[in-house]
Amino acid sequence: MAAARDAPVVLGPPVSLVDTVAFDDAEALPGGVAGLLKDRLTPLLVTGLVHQWPLYDRWSFDRLARLKRCV
Repeated sequence: MAAARDAPVVLGPPVSLVDTVAFDDAEALPGGVAGLLKDRLTPLLVTGLVHQWPLYDRWSFDRLARLKRCV
């Protein structure tokens, strides 16, 4: 068995910070989230956006557990 020191070094992709905005803050701006994304050339992380997704509540862990018990 090869020692850990003999293992190849694998480097991952470079890490950089991206701009971040909360969904509620973005929606308060003229044009909302769409306005912020319109002419962007760099990534933008919109936090809290998943809560606006219609299936967010329907696909909760509790609801999925209840569905499993019914099957």
